[in-house]
Amino acid sequence: MPMLLMHGSTTPCKEISSDDAEDFPYINPNTAALDFAKQNEADLYNAYMDSQITNPPVDAVKAGHRVDDVGEALPLYDQIWTEIKGR
Repeated sequence: MPMLLMHGSTTPCKEISSDDAEDFPYINPNTAALDFAKQNEADLYNAYMDSQITNPPVDAVKAGHRVDDVGEALPLYDQIWTEIKGR
């Protein structure tokens, strides 16, 4: 089976994505990276799987709300958010 590599790299994508999960602990849809971490980086895999950030409880997901595209109002939202961040 051919190995998918990042452009200009000899490191397989799953390894790079697994490393990224350590630096940026957000949901990682790369199942190959999760499999790689499970087999090669147990501490990282367990921390990822046990985190409520990367694996929120079902009731938390159900209690959430959808954020819809604001369409043409995006520049206004961006301006307001920029002002808020500047304070």
